[in-house]
Amino acid sequence: EPQPPAEEEQPALEMQGLKALKAQAQSANLVEAYQRIANGVENAAESVDLQGLQLTPDMLNMVFNCYRNDYPQHFWLKGNFQYSYRDNIVTALSPQYHLTGSQLATARAQFDRAVNEVLGLVNSGMTAYEKELTIHDALLNRCQYQSGSYPHSAYGPLVEGKAVCEGYARAFQYLMHRVGISCMVVSGTGHGEAHAWNAVQIGKSWYYTDVTWDDPVGGDGTISYAY
Repeated sequence: EPQPPAEEEQPALEMQGLKALKAQAQSANLVEAYQRIANGVENAAESVDLQGLQLTPDMLNMVFNCYRNDYPQHFWLKGNFQYSYRDNIVTALSPQYHLTGSQLATARAQFDRAVNEVLGLVNSGMTAYEKELTIHDALLNRCQYQSGSYPHSAYGPLVEGKAVCEGYARAFQYLMHRVGISCMVVSGTGHGEAHAWNAVQIGKSWYYTDVTWDDPVGGDGTISYAY
């Protein structure tokens, strides 16, 4: 196992997408739009009212991306949306969903049960690093790198036990959030291919963690800590 960093006070959880919006001009309207979208998707709303916020389509795209990057638990959300506008000002957003109704209710119950199983391995006496390491190992023990029905979402690795890199990263991010640790999904390239991993705040420093590449493939199945 890797050596833990020197123990220091752990900062409070901070959503990085929301933090970015707060630093923009017209931040109050952007944050309000972010919160309306998050609340709407949480309730699988067909439409989210954005009237009065003076959002252009470009501003809406920024808000949606910041929200989506902060809410990996909304696994039923697709990556696209539709919107209504008047005079280049957005009036409403219509999220697009993978699941709705009773299918969504069943999937959410399965997801919550899986999350609680992992979180049951963590206790309040652990340092932030120990919590990260415990969740890292638990996630890899649940998941294999292969495509299931939802390989790009947090649902895939936690419930189906199958995911590609984005699914691993989004599940890990949500589990970090649940134990009060700030975490982001980072996207880029690895070995010349599109790839996703995480940046995690432990103490005052940020560290990269790649749960996908730490997952053993073949061999004796021993979890890696190389990444």
